[in-house]
Amino acid sequence: MDEKNYVAVELAKPMGIVFEENDSDFGGIFVQSLKEDGVAAQHGALQEGDQLVAVNTVKVSGLAFDDALGTIVDSEGDTTKLVLFRGR
Repeated sequence: MDEKNYVAVELAKPMGIVFEENDSDFGGIFVQSLKEDGVAAQHGALQEGDQLVAVNTVKVSGLAFDDALGTIVDSEGDTTKLVLFRGR
């Protein structure tokens, strides 16, 4: 769990990220793809397969899809901080 495997970004909504649910045994969600013209793709820090760990200060790793995505939808402010794990 090296610190260099984590990526933190602050993005405006809509972010242009397509999330997919992990295997039910593992829980949580990951980046399935980035929309070409989306904010996340233009930022350049995220990659397909990155695991969502936290939204702002809320830990979401292991949560069900709707709960994890809901933290992004419900976040307020001009930008939302995402922390993702890249386990490669």
